[in-house]
Amino acid sequence: MENNITAAAPAKAVYKRPSQAKEIWRRFRKGKGAVVGLICLVIILLAVLVGPLLIPYENATTQNFSNYLAKPSAEHLFGCDGYGRDILARVIHGGKTSLGIAILATITSCIFGSLLGAVAGFFGGKVDALIMRALDIFMSVPDILFTMAVVYALGANFINLMVALTLTFFTNYVRLVRSQVLTLSEQDYVEADHSQPRAAQLCGRDHRQYDAERGQDRDL
Repeated sequence: MENNITAAAPAKAVYKRPSQAKEIWRRFRKGKGAVVGLICLVIILLAVLVGPLLIPYENATTQNFSNYLAKPSAEHLFGCDGYGRDILARVIHGGKTSLGIAILATITSCIFGSLLGAVAGFFGGKVDALIMRALDIFMSVPDILFTMAVVYALGANFINLMVALTLTFFTNYVRLVRSQVLTLSEQDYVEADHSQPRAAQLCGRDHRQYDAERGQDRDL
């Protein structure tokens, strides 16, 4: 009696595609400047969020002229200003407002610039030329000078400052998104999709012409 020996089938190698988050983090780690910037950002966030729990707000507002322009020391790490207020306390408590303005200005600039860039790249022609020529005007003025001019014209408050910062920094997003839209519009699948309505129209016209000719033949 012969023994039937069956060889085990080799296991197939299953390729597991890395997640999008891991791929982004892998590319992010390659840039040393990006990693250093991330570390600095984390330190700033920790100082702004944890600092107020350690340093009371009164240190930033209480005036003590005996500490007039005091040098950095163990009691005042950053020294004191002309009114004797602790500079470190003022930096930490004022950092929340500054950081909030920076985040909101970045978000609004990204949204506004992305919309304009998508419109310019999608429609092209006169619309693209109009948007890009207006963009050149914005970019011809220095950022700080433009921000100061807008705030001076509209008034110094939070909303006007956000408008000024948005109009100052949205230009980079317009060019970036416009270039991506133009690149995507030249892909083969986009060209194929654009050709489908024309092909369907020609096909429908041929069928109608064929049906009309058959109808004439029957009448004859």
